Amino acid sequence: MIAKAEQGLPSEDPKLASLKSKREQLARKDAEHRQIHTQRTFMRPNGYRGPDLETLRTKAAAIVSEAKPDAEIFRTTAYSGDWQERSVLEHTDATRTAVRHRVTRSINAQVAAKGGAKMSLHTLHIAKDRRSDGSGGELHGHIMYSDPIPFGTVIACDAAAARR
Repeated sequence: MIAKAEQGLPSEDPKLASLKSKREQLARKDAEHRQIHTQRTFMRPNGYRGPDLETLRTKAAAIVSEAKPDAEIFRTTAYSGDWQERSVLEHTDATRTAVRHRVTRSINAQVAAKGGAKMSLHTLHIAKDRRSDGSGGELHGHIMYSDPIPFGTVIACDAAAARR
């Protein structure tokens, strides 16, 4: 909007100056809020204690490593208390001629990873579909979102986890 206004208004127009000033104020406020958000971002502790915890951690680290090849993994947690199961009836293709019943078990995890000089906290969704024989399929997942996190926060989380 400001770019269009710059095209049609003289550079010394007071309304254009006011718009530019407001944009600069918003940009400063946004930078402040982002910094506060980063300082208040903490890694969630492990909530899951099941026998496949290490498998989940390994898969979470692999998902982040695949998405961010230059990332150095520092810490991984599975913060959901337990697997959540969801059962759906869905079409198998776009023609909507075949239907299947799919049962999926899912859990959430977090991975703290450093890429270059930036530390990030990646929150992941990890799932596996139940096969027709009742066994679980391969784990699969994706990064839902990533937030910047201070390096010291990850180290503090490690120290707190070690005391438990």
